[in-house]
Amino acid sequence: MWTRVRGFFAVIGGSLAIALVLSSNEIVKVEFKYGWFGWVVSVGCIVWGVYAMITGDGPKKAAAAAAAEQAARARAAAPGERCPRCAAAIPDSVATCTSCGFPARRPCPTCGKVVSSLAAECPNCTAPLVPTAAPPVPAAETMPASVSGPVFVPASGTAGGVSRKAVIATVAVLAGVAVLAVALWALFGMRSESREVPAAAAAYGAYTSTTGTPRATETAPQAAVAELASPVAPAIPAPTVDLPSTVAEPESMTVRTLSGESSDITFSLADSPALGDAGALHTVVAFVDFQCRHSAKVMRYLIEYARTHPDRLRIIHKDLPLESHRRARPAATAARVVQDHGRFWDFASALWALDGRLPDDDGLADAAAAAGVGTGVFEAGLGLYATRSRIEDDERLARGLRVGNTPTLLIDGQWIEGARLDRIAEAIGDPNPPPAAAPRRPAARRSDIDDPLAGIDITR
Repeated sequence: MWTRVRGFFAVIGGSLAIALVLSSNEIVKVEFKYGWFGWVVSVGCIVWGVYAMITGDGPKKAAAAAAAEQAARARAAAPGERCPRCAAAIPDSVATCTSCGFPARRPCPTCGKVVSSLAAECPNCTAPLVPTAAPPVPAAETMPASVSGPVFVPASGTAGGVSRKAVIATVAVLAGVAVLAVALWALFGMRSESREVPAAAAAYGAYTSTTGTPRATETAPQAAVAELASPVAPAIPAPTVDLPSTVAEPESMTVRTLSGESSDITFSLADSPALGDAGALHTVVAFVDFQCRHSAKVMRYLIEYARTHPDRLRIIHKDLPLESHRRARPAATAARVVQDHGRFWDFASALWALDGRLPDDDGLADAAAAAGVGTGVFEAGLGLYATRSRIEDDERLARGLRVGNTPTLLIDGQWIEGARLDRIAEAIGDPNPPPAAAPRRPAARRSDIDDPLAGIDITR
C-alpha cells in the first residue's frame, strides 16, 4: 500500500513542477530556472509514480513466488520418495514431510517395514494396510505438471500480482492529475480573454477583433482619443507634441543611496525609457508612480522642458508603483508595452495629463491605440513576462537605493524627494521656473499611504 502512496505523491509532484514551468512565462513573477535536470527529475517522478501505483507490492510477491518455485525445484531434485501430499522429495530416514508436515511414512505392523502412508498393502509381506487420507492441497500451492514442489499462484482477479482495482484506481488518479494540471495551466498561464495578433498589427494598420463584440476598426488611432470619455474612465487627451521617442543607450550610473548609509550602487539604464539627447547637460532619473498626483505634476514639467530643450535635459523613467495605488501597476505595464513600439512618451504624457485619475483596462487599451499601438499587439504584450520584469527590476533598484516615495528624482547625482518644482528647476538650470504652488502634502510613502491623517498637523 505504501508503495502506491509514494507513487501517487511522486506523480503529483512531477506534474505540478511541469505545470509550473509551462506557466512561468505568463504568471510567475520570479524567473524560474528550469534546465534539463529539472525536466529529467520531473518526468522520472511521474514515470516511477505510475509504475508504483500500478504494480504496488506485486514485484515483491512475484519475487517471493520465484523463490518458492526455486526451493520446490531443489526439493524435487533430492533423492528418496516423494510426499503423497505435496510431492516433495523425502529422504529414506525421514517419516514426516519437511515441506508440508504430512506423515508420509509409517512402519508395517506385521513385518516392521517402513512403507508409504498411502499404501494399501505392505510391499515386503503383502499384509493389508489402511491408507492414511491425505488432506487437500491449498489453492495457493498447486503443483504444475512440469514442476515439483509448491508454486505461488496469484489470487483471483489479479494478473502477475497486480489487481484490477489498483489499475482502475491508478487510471482515475492520473485522470485527476491531468485535469488539475490543465486547470492550473489555464488559471495561471493563460488570460481569460483571447489575444489576437493579426498580421497587419506589426505595421499598426487597421485591426478589427473577430471574437466577441467587434471593436471599431482602428484606421486612425489618433482620432480614437475623443471616444474615451465615459462615466467610468476619464477621457485621455491626445499629446499636443508628437516627437519621436528615444530609448536610453546601454550605459550605467553609480550613485549613493538616498539615505547615504551604504556604499555606491551601479545600475544599468539600458532598458529604461529616455527622453532627450544622450549628451544632454543634465540627466534626471525619475522614480514615479502613474497614479501619484505629485509624480504627474513633476513629470508634466520635466517632459515639457525636455521636449523644448533636448540638449539641456535628459529624462530616464523608472517605475515605482505603490501597492496602495491599484491602477498604478496596470498603467506601468501598459506603458512598457507601448515602449516596445517607440511610443512611450506619447502614452505617458497622456496618462500624466489625467493627474492620477487613471482609466480602466479598456481605457488603457484605447490610449495605446491613440498612441499608435494596435489593440491585438497591446493585449498580447500585457501577458509577456519580459514586460513585467522591467517594472520589477526598477522596483528592486528602488529598494536597493532606499527609495520609497514618489516622486523621487536623481538629478546629476543629487536626490530630490517630492514635487519641489523650485529645487528641480534650480537643479536643471531652468531660468523660468514654474510659479510657486500651494503648500504641498508630503510625497506618498508606502508606510503611511493608507493613513488619512498623513501630513496633517493634529497637534493644534
